[in-house]
Amino acid sequence: MVETDRIELNKRFQEVYKLLETRGEIVKNHSNKSKSAFAEKLLGSKQYGHIITQFLKGKRHIDYKHARKLCGLYQISLDYMIDGVGSPFDTQKASHNSDNQVTQKTSPNQILFTTVSAFANAGIDSSSFSYEAASFFSLPDMSGRDLVAFNIEGRSMEPIINSGDMVICKPVEDLHSIKDNQIYAVKQDGKVWIKHVKKVIQNDRVTHLELISANYLDYPPFIEEVNYTTRFFKVIRRVENISS
Repeated sequence: MVETDRIELNKRFQEVYKLLETRGEIVKNHSNKSKSAFAEKLLGSKQYGHIITQFLKGKRHIDYKHARKLCGLYQISLDYMIDGVGSPFDTQKASHNSDNQVTQKTSPNQILFTTVSAFANAGIDSSSFSYEAASFFSLPDMSGRDLVAFNIEGRSMEPIINSGDMVICKPVEDLHSIKDNQIYAVKQDGKVWIKHVKKVIQNDRVTHLELISANYLDYPPFIEEVNYTTRFFKVIRRVENISS
């Protein structure tokens, strides 16, 4: 039986597909914009047009991996597509106003800096953060789409990462590309953990994660079940807290 969250995800896909047709992004019998061309972009082959049809009829349900890919292909709001928050194309960038809200147009090489609490409760898109909670910076030797940075709170990863250090993270789209015992930011259900991650696999499916602290004597490992809210961000750099 298909879980409720996948059914709701597929309904949002159906709505987005209709909007893309209205906008002229998908055009019947068009060489580059037909349903088959759309299937090739999203699923990897023009032969999968029938799968798109099944998504649209509710006979099959799109998965989260391809839903995220759809967002990247057509600039669709990840918050809307994954969590049903906002509207499908609510990704426009505005400037700082009297309500202290900001959505800033940034280059792909800029890194989003935010608070850990804002990161835990919002999508990666910069439009999800308030002005007070987010800013942007660049490093000459780092670039990449959707890099995010925040300061660490707590001692569970000492001595590898200390409280007050900043970590820079890169989104990981494919759960199966997670490598055991490496350090990730795991975002789930409004929480975020920085841990060594070990996958727990049952019936060829990653069902749980073992989250392991570097300071494991004071912070024992624990298990979390993977659900539709789970997001992964590979920690690619630590910036030492120079004020300590």
